[in-house]
Amino acid sequence: MKTIEAPTAQPLVGERWPMLQEAPSGLVARGTAAAAAAVFRAATKRLGIRVSEDGSPADIVLHRPEEFYARLSRHGLIGFGEAYLTGAWDAPELGETLTVLCRDLDGLLPGWAQRLRGVYERRRGAKDLNTPENAREHIGHHYDLSNDFFALFLDPTMSYSAGLFSSLPSTEDLALAQHRKIDRILDEARVGAGTRLLEIGTGWGEL
Repeated sequence: MKTIEAPTAQPLVGERWPMLQEAPSGLVARGTAAAAAAVFRAATKRLGIRVSEDGSPADIVLHRPEEFYARLSRHGLIGFGEAYLTGAWDAPELGETLTVLCRDLDGLLPGWAQRLRGVYERRRGAKDLNTPENAREHIGHHYDLSNDFFALFLDPTMSYSAGLFSSLPSTEDLALAQHRKIDRILDEARVGAGTRLLEIGTGWGEL
């Protein structure tokens, strides 16, 4: 990947993300962070992603490496995202960098680390496992949030999935693209006068 100027960290903690103010710490956290650092460096090197820990220009700039690796080791991909929210790392071309990482998501961990995933899953505890008994609580944890929260990142139709744009790249209004998608779905499903339709999970009823 090409190297461009390093971004400036923009931490988003405090009142907005109070649960992220405390990074994992302690002897165990330091040990697992060291292992996470080794895995991360090997993976990014193999993918051609340049990583900087001293503020120099790179594809990924670690402003606070210790925090980044601690969060990554404790919470995996969730920790990776949380470290971005706190400003522990940034990327000049975020979309491009994440695309490269996601193309080989299953191969980011080496074989020995893949085999340890079972140990990690057991450590999470029975409550966190995605079983039928836990499903209702998990769904509530994900969806029982305020409409104001979802409105922060959804368009006015409050639709979950991507819109259908007339061309790409596009400056077209997202709500217009969402209505085009909805019309296409209804046409493909041959919905017309007299149709009885059960709509589940497309958002807040825009369909």
